[in-house]
Amino acid sequence: MAKYEVDIYYSGYITVLVEATNEAQALEIATEEAARFHNKSEGDFTEKLMPNLEPWPEANTAREIDE
Repeated sequence: MAKYEVDIYYSGYITVLVEATNEAQALEIATEEAARFHNKSEGDFTEKLMPNLEPWPEANTAREIDE
């Protein structure tokens, strides 16, 4: 499987590294990971600073990377 670096955009963005068979799958996996992070206690500080984070899926990007 290839490795992808995926940027998931809200009011800001989070970069997620994933393994996937193509860009579409990488975006899907990274979106789920970003949602999990968004719901974790580590993300609480973000919620306090920017409580109105809105998803912006049209801006999400995936780039295949070499490691």
